Amino acid sequence: MPSRSAVVSTLLLFAGYAIGSYGLVLVRGWNISPLSWISPLNPYQWPTDGSDPLCIPQGQLWGNGVGGIQCGGSASTSKTPTKTDYQTGTVAGANPIIVGVAGRGK
Repeated sequence: MPSRSAVVSTLLLFAGYAIGSYGLVLVRGWNISPLSWISPLNPYQWPTDGSDPLCIPQGQLWGNGVGGIQCGGSASTSKTPTKTDYQTGTVAGANPIIVGVAGRGK
């Protein structure tokens, strides 16, 4: 039987991985629910054509895996959006949580 510290360490490692990797999902803006992202029994199925998943709709903070909007292109073919792109609204499907503090930076 594994020791208690081995079990706790394994659970902490899995929790850290789950939170960190789902953070990447949120940063990318993908509409994937947290449960389907970390569930080993019913894992998220990537689109069969290899494209990125749909993005989180405007006004929604968390992905729920239902519906979504088309992102501005795959990460490999689109340019990385700049702060100005977010401020002017030229990023298709962008749902930034924080784009900067008013009055700071240009």
